Amino acid sequence: MLTYAQGVEVTGDTLKVNKVTEGGYEIWDIDKPAALTVVKEANELRMPSLKKKMAAKKAEIPTWGFDELEPREDYIGLAGSPTKVSKVFAPPVKLNKEILSGEPAEMITELIGKLKEQHVL
Repeated sequence: MLTYAQGVEVTGDTLKVNKVTEGGYEIWDIDKPAALTVVKEANELRMPSLKKKMAAKKAEIPTWGFDELEPREDYIGLAGSPTKVSKVFAPPVKLNKEILSGEPAEMITELIGKLKEQHVL
């Protein structure tokens, strides 16, 4: 699985993928089959013609169910899961707020001191 793909070039059984990073991009060579997530900037939006819109309205989209896919029992459900969720919970919300008062210069000095105490600055 490769995420943030911006460009893909297919050559035989490999893919050359430009992956977006914070500092620019990386070039990856990966074997097929592969799963990619693609950024929206990867392609220009093309508007469909009226003919294609009408064809899309009439198109039948195939759906496959359990019987058609015939999955192995050890690949689905709890038995097929590589992980087990032991507990689901919402973490407690901590509201440690403090309102400073006084002259602006004093409040700034006090705020900087508190940020240094918490090793933020």
